[in-house]
Amino acid sequence: MYYSQLVRIVDYLNDQNFKTLTSIARVDQNIIELCFDRTYYVYFDMTKGAGTIFTMPHPAGSKNFQAAFDTMLQKRFGRANVTGIALVDADKVVRIDLETKGAYKLERRAVQFEFTGKYTNVILLDDKGIVLEALRHIDARNSSRVVRPGEMLAPVPKGNFVFKEYPIVDVQAFLADNYTSKHKGVLETLKKVRIAQLDKQLHKLLKERTKLLTPDILEAQAQDYFKQAEVVLANIYAIKPYQTKLELTDFEGQALTVTLEKVYEKPSDMAHELFTKAKKQRKKAQHLHIEEQNLDARIAFTSQLRQLIEAATTQEAIETLLPKQVKQRKKEPPKPYEVFWIEDRKVLLGRHAKANQALLEDCKANDVWFHLKDRPSAHVVIVSDKQKIAPSLLEKAARLCVDFSVTSPGRYSVDYTKRKEVHLQEGANVLYYNYETLLIDKA
Repeated sequence: MYYSQLVRIVDYLNDQNFKTLTSIARVDQNIIELCFDRTYYVYFDMTKGAGTIFTMPHPAGSKNFQAAFDTMLQKRFGRANVTGIALVDADKVVRIDLETKGAYKLERRAVQFEFTGKYTNVILLDDKGIVLEALRHIDARNSSRVVRPGEMLAPVPKGNFVFKEYPIVDVQAFLADNYTSKHKGVLETLKKVRIAQLDKQLHKLLKERTKLLTPDILEAQAQDYFKQAEVVLANIYAIKPYQTKLELTDFEGQALTVTLEKVYEKPSDMAHELFTKAKKQRKKAQHLHIEEQNLDARIAFTSQLRQLIEAATTQEAIETLLPKQVKQRKKEPPKPYEVFWIEDRKVLLGRHAKANQALLEDCKANDVWFHLKDRPSAHVVIVSDKQKIAPSLLEKAARLCVDFSVTSPGRYSVDYTKRKEVHLQEGANVLYYNYETLLIDKA
């Protein structure tokens, strides 16, 4: 950011006469959310070399960062009285001074936002100017100005230049525009990445689908393996051990070449391999329709997911549908329903009768189930794990139910209740009681 812009923003924040910093937390890798007086939210993006300040139409969703910086930020800097907001040493450093009244003493501290190019940083200070924590630790190998917990923070070195003027007419509009321009770029980049992932998955699924053989071909292969096995048994005493390629004569007097995958000491084991292959191909032929249905369902789901991401208008919506793989999840046996991780909680989605029935059978009594009111719908379940479910997660699960149930824009009612209140009827048809309803708008 430009120095003159920071001057205007600091003046604007001071004009609001904020009394308290209600909360402060990191909501993205480099973004800090500040809430003043319970109502005014402002965001400091501390990306190196691209720092900015912006406001959003709605508060950002919370992220569960566990670093020492985040713990310090939330425990010792939220719910504090604001005693000053100012620029430090006429430089691109915004300092917010705070104080809290404890049981025995008054504690003073400050949070310092430094928009200084590659050294852009957030530094937490005590009343003596000693670093408590920082978003980025900087040691003597990287800079003459060390930023480490427990050490006194030196002033920012002054450059030999004069800041240019970049006037702001309307600060609030400027902050809102900063979000719009940043959001648009991030959104488009994220869309491209996620759509590329889904296109790769679709290509793989379609390739698997086209490679499926017909039942007639599979049955013919089974018959061929059976014939080879019987010819091997008929020539069992003439076959030498440890061969992988047998030149035999079939029952019609025609030459027959048999190729084996392994070497065997006994010819009977060679015949066993061929009988096993025959049974496998016959079984594939019998259950081919199930494999086709599963692949078709995966292709349809991935295609719909791609459409939803292409139509998404927020980064949060994309990350809900296809989140980053932050940590390894326990690999589970395949299920006919889909599994999402939203706000680090497992959310299940059933898109057809078989998946819905399996989902309901697998869920526990206190899991929360969602369904569109008075119309056919996908089933969605939040796995509760006996924990309280945040309102934001309820809304996201309801939106997931709408997104995978209808394509037309409008306002939809989504009923939700505990699984123990849902009673399976014939197939996946249900009756449910003691429910609440959320209204979800689909663009």
